[in-house]
Amino acid sequence: MTTITATPLAGDFNTALFNFLKTKNVEGFEPFVYTDSRNIPTLGVGYALVTGSPGH
Repeated sequence: MTTITATPLAGDFNTALFNFLKTKNVEGFEPFVYTDSRNIPTLGVGYALVTGSPGH
């Protein structure tokens, strides 16, 4: 059985999530635009810069 210890957040959830992704090697941080595994232009910790085209 695995024990999970909760850690209280200091500040808001979005900041805590961003810091977790950036520092825990979960997603990684890229300081430039790159294409992800689906050829979507992406920046930072996986922020898609394009999500669809009107009419497609």
